[in-house]
Amino acid sequence: MALPDIQPRMSVARRGHSRKERIVLILEAGEYALSTRKLVLETAGLNVISAVTAEQAYRLLKRCKFDVALLDIDISDEPLADIARRLTQEGGLDVFALTAREWEPDELRGLVRGIFQKMNDPQIMVNRVLEYLGEA
Repeated sequence: MALPDIQPRMSVARRGHSRKERIVLILEAGEYALSTRKLVLETAGLNVISAVTAEQAYRLLKRCKFDVALLDIDISDEPLADIARRLTQEGGLDVFALTAREWEPDELRGLVRGIFQKMNDPQIMVNRVLEYLGEA
């Protein structure tokens, strides 16, 4: 599958100054949850590019400079630790895990910056991503 041309957009900052828009990579197993998370992050002014396999995410890393990655622990095409490690090493990204649990999975311990519970209010995730990016 060919990937679309990816160009960071410019957005208007809250105080009227132009700034480079922040780009979030989401690697998500389910399309419904992906569209919901993508929508709430884009509504907050973030540019969100998604992948549904690790291989898609790796191809995107070669084409775009991301600011942070969100990794669904239900992705199953590669071991989670390998995906998180590669996103960090090749993409220079801090990775947050998307999980149904309140704690990070053992295989990701020390490899992710934190977790977002999938069933929590998505605004919590948005607020934490914006805070992490220094936009809150």
